[in-house]
Amino acid sequence: LYAIGGDSKCFQAHVDTGYRPGRGQRHYFYIGATEGNEVFSAWILADSSGQDTPLDIFGDTALYKAEFWELHRLVQHLDIRPHALALIAFLAVVPALEKQLLQSSISGKLVPQLDEELEVEQIGDAPEEVPFEIPEKWKWVRLESLGTLFSGKTPKADELTSSGNIPYFKISDMNSSENQKYMRHTEHYLKTTPKKIFKAGSIIFPKNGGAVFTNKRRFLVRDSIVDLNTGGFYPNKNYLDESYAFLLLSSIDFREISKGTALPTIDSSKLKSYLVPLPPLGEQRRIVEKFEKLMLEIQKLK
Repeated sequence: LYAIGGDSKCFQAHVDTGYRPGRGQRHYFYIGATEGNEVFSAWILADSSGQDTPLDIFGDTALYKAEFWELHRLVQHLDIRPHALALIAFLAVVPALEKQLLQSSISGKLVPQLDEELEVEQIGDAPEEVPFEIPEKWKWVRLESLGTLFSGKTPKADELTSSGNIPYFKISDMNSSENQKYMRHTEHYLKTTPKKIFKAGSIIFPKNGGAVFTNKRRFLVRDSIVDLNTGGFYPNKNYLDESYAFLLLSSIDFREISKGTALPTIDSSKLKSYLVPLPPLGEQRRIVEKFEKLMLEIQKLK
């Protein structure tokens, strides 16, 4: 974990104990990283009979700094085998590792910059303030300058059939196990080719309703239609590798650019003007290759 952190901001663990009226003693097990990284935790609740509830993994907790030896205190107090605790620790911290890997990918820290690669030309006005530092050859660019943003449209029932050449995806189709990254499965197709169609290679996401907060991203693998609760982005291939564009979109937390409470929706003006870091095309491809390789290793461990 320290090696993945890359510096003194390493992952650490902390154990604490508290009481809840009528529920017995509660033992907290925290896994996190110092100085601003997201923290995840697991808790174990022991009642007077010594029975333990299942572990509940959840995020958005406060940061706790401690030494690893405190893990031993938890193992002694509760009948938990060390290898099981290590597994709990890993599963709890995986989302933070994946998030850090994504951040390294879009900030120029994942692969080395090559002297022979040309500097990216500035597209649009250079911003006065930027979210974080990037390599000299990179540029900060508004998302709308790098491709086409679009909104879906829900067809009428009599325009649909159970088979065909133009698939129609509803926002709920993103939840299918067959559509975890690439949209492949649907039960609905268009009877005829519509005037408005979304190209293969587009990256789609929920733009209306509570699904906005799930921050899902999916690739269209065929020319398709998506419903009105879905938004999308088609990258300009002169500037963006498709897979790097997917990383860029995945790095945007839609919760921060949404509006409304009863029915949240992505603020289109904020999305269009969102600043994203743009590396040279060759480096984009090397970033994607390294990112996918490291993600595969994490998935193997899981």
